[in-house]
Order: sequence, then structure tokens, then C-alpha cells
Amino acid sequence: MFTGAGIVKVFCHIHSHMSATILVLDHEYFATPDVDGSYRIQNVPPGHYTIVGWHERVGERSAEIAVEARHVTVIDLMVPVESIP
Repeated sequence: MFTGAGIVKVFCHIHSHMSATILVLDHEYFATPDVDGSYRIQNVPPGHYTIVGWHERVGERSAEIAVEARHVTVIDLMVPVESIP
């Protein structure tokens, strides 16, 4: 069980190539992108927010958004994973 939000790194003491990164969030508003990079976060209440894209080797990219009631909010948030060697 995790006690708070944050990034948890997991390493294997026997196999150096085996590791994992766990992103623990303290809210229900998240998505994992599809193969084409598209994502959808549903049921977000109206308001002003900061949306954050995260990748373990790239870090964070963020943008400010305004969600309106009964409207679809579209944002193009790029996390340039393809540039990672």
C-alpha cells in the first residue's frame, strides 16, 4: 500500500535490467494513451486545471485547461517519447 502520491522506483537486486516505475496519484482523473497517443479523461467537473503528461524518461509536460459543463475539451499535450534513444 502506498501512503501518498508520488513516483515509486522499483529495482531488482539480482537482475540490473529489471526495474519499474509506479506513478501513484491522489485522484481518479488519469489516462494511459492509446498506441496513437490519444487519450480521454471522462467525468471531469467544470473548472480550471493543469493537465500533466508524464513519461519516466522524459519527465513532465503540462498545460492549463478550462473544462466547461456539457462540452468536450480538447488539448494537444505532447510528451516527445519518440526522441528517446
